[in-house]
Amino acid sequence: MPNTVSNIDKACRWIDQNRDDLIEFLQKIIRIPSVTGDEGPIQDYLNGYLKEMGVERDMFVPNLDELRKHPAYVKEAQPYHGRPNIVATIKNQAFLSERGAGIVFTMNIEESFLLNS
Repeated sequence: MPNTVSNIDKACRWIDQNRDDLIEFLQKIIRIPSVTGDEGPIQDYLNGYLKEMGVERDMFVPNLDELRKHPAYVKEAQPYHGRPNIVATIKNQAFLSERGAGIVFTMNIEESFLLNS
C-alpha cells in the first residue's frame, strides 16, 4: 500500500510550486459563463485544455433514454441538451509519477443563480 502521508506531501508541494499557474487557470474558468443549462462553453474550454495536456478524454451529452433504464435514475431537473460531460483519463505513468500521485475527482461545473425579486 502506498505511503499516503508521502503522497499527500508530494501533492501539497506540487500545489505550492504551481500556485500562480493554478490561480491563473481558476481565474480563466471563473470568467466563462456556466449557468445551469448552459454548461457547453465551459466544457468546451476544459476539453480543449485537457487536449493540450495530452489527456485522453471523452466529451458527451448523457443519453436520457439509457439513464431512465438505470434503477437509481432520478428525474432530471434540467434537460441534458447542451450540457456535455467530460470524462478524462491519464494513463501515462511518467505524467503521474512526476506529479507524485493520481487524483480522481468529480464536480459540477455550472453555477446556479437564485435571484430575489
